[in-house]
Amino acid sequence: MPVVGSGWARFDPAYWPVEVLDVVKANEPRPGEPNHVFNDYVDGGFLIYHAPGYKVFVDDRCELYGGPWLMQLVKASEDRESAAAGIARWEAEYGRFDFALTRTGTGFDDYFRSAPGWECLKRTDTAAFYRRRK
Repeated sequence: MPVVGSGWARFDPAYWPVEVLDVVKANEPRPGEPNHVFNDYVDGGFLIYHAPGYKVFVDDRCELYGGPWLMQLVKASEDRESAAAGIARWEAEYGRFDFALTRTGTGFDDYFRSAPGWECLKRTDTAAFYRRRK
């Protein structure tokens, strides 16, 4: 007997990056492969749940990162120049990013869209997924 209401709950594609999941999963690294993904905090848990092969940059457990660090993240998302400076700083501190999941229209998205060495694998109205060229 089917469970009443089963299958009716879905992620809203206007908010969640569900329309890039096919490409995210198709490029999910196997153990031992480069797996660092840049992402905004709202998408960290989403990636951990749907594609655990990636090592996310940040997730929505905000209290663990501290207020000043989160303010840096928010400021960096405002425009391309701020994003470029933030990403350079974080790569120096935490290691090189191999992938990026960005929200469309953010400074992070502007940065990865035009940064040398990156290719956009899929773009939707909500998000874009990038891979560092080999």
